[in-house]
Amino acid sequence: MPANKLCPLIKMVSFVLIIFAWMITYIELSEGAMYKYIDKDGTVIITDNPPPDFKIESDELPSSLAEEQKLQKEKEQQLEKKVNVKSADTYDKERQGRIARARGELEKALADEETYRLNLQQAAALPDRVRWRELLDKQQKVIQEKREKLREVESQP
Repeated sequence: MPANKLCPLIKMVSFVLIIFAWMITYIELSEGAMYKYIDKDGTVIITDNPPPDFKIESDELPSSLAEEQKLQKEKEQQLEKKVNVKSADTYDKERQGRIARARGELEKALADEETYRLNLQQAAALPDRVRWRELLDKQQKVIQEKREKLREVESQP
């Protein structure tokens, strides 16, 4: 391989390795507990192991506030479950409606096919016959799709 083709590859590999090393460092730093304290000069220091003679400030929420937030989340999840649950009758009515729509679409497609067949039989000129034959072929494909859709809807629980 020529050297000019290796140069971009080497750059890309180096970049990927640098990103990978940065991600590993970030993950290692984020796993440990972090503490924030102020030294005697007034400088804010953030570290993972503070000196014992300094007051440790925790960024965690008070336990009562954390419990309130947990309870609030649980209530929201319960409300979502209640909204998502449908009665069996409602679901059955929706299913019957989907089946009825699919049957109606199939019946319309069959009626259109019959119309195309009649027009094909009555067409005198060759261009008209060709046009009606193309429409009839397309309609037969549509009918097949509608039948498959109806089978699919009927097979759904």
